[in-house]
Amino acid sequence: MAVLESLRTAHFREVNRSKRQVEHLQIDKEKTGSIVDKLTLDESHYKRVLRFEPEGTKANPIQLRECTSVDSEEIGKYIIRQFQSWKPVSDDTDTLQLGSLYGYALKIQRQAESIMVNDKLETHYSNHYFAESPITGIRYTYNQGIPNTDNPKLAARHFLNAIDRVEALNPGTRKNSMTLIKTFRCLSK
Repeated sequence: MAVLESLRTAHFREVNRSKRQVEHLQIDKEKTGSIVDKLTLDESHYKRVLRFEPEGTKANPIQLRECTSVDSEEIGKYIIRQFQSWKPVSDDTDTLQLGSLYGYALKIQRQAESIMVNDKLETHYSNHYFAESPITGIRYTYNQGIPNTDNPKLAARHFLNAIDRVEALNPGTRKNSMTLIKTFRCLSK
């Protein structure tokens, strides 16, 4: 009799665990579906506005507020300079919009990290770049927001590479969404 009662208790625990798992999967499925929808919107916008150079490379019509040059090396030097030395004007704002590319807002953000050194708390600051979608608000980064500081011409394409990631992110997120849907269906039966 004690064995049957133990099995009954284990069964009800498993039923409750499965219910909670289904609830969490439902929430994850909805979030992932929303992200897939947003990525699809961004991807279609990007493909609609993307232009190519005569030799077949993607055009980089970057528009920076404080750098009017169209020379990629000058643009790259400006991006590297901002990355290495930008500081917010006030403590209230840690983000600055530098310009735009294909409608995406190009921004720099200062992040603080506290580290214990010799029993003292030290704060280190670093800057990171991202491109923010005007439609969905999704932030796209490339190389964790760090431009290539050794090559200005590659640094000039940093934001283009970040925006270009939408094409790679959408299929992966869509595959993840399909996996969540299949798992949800199996558990809810």
